[in-house]
Amino acid sequence: MGDYLLELYSEFDFSPVEILKWDNRFTPKNWNYERFGAPNIYEMRLKNPYADKFEG
Repeated sequence: MGDYLLELYSEFDFSPVEILKWDNRFTPKNWNYERFGAPNIYEMRLKNPYADKFEG
């Protein structure tokens, strides 16, 4: 799930700014590991389309 969403959001100009490893302490109740695994958690940010115009 996590890596799939990373690829999907990247297609729409989002980029990861932080990657958190799965931590079993925060697993939702009744989490289905067989179906969803233990995905990384990505903090994503929309790339600024105006960044090149104002840098340098």
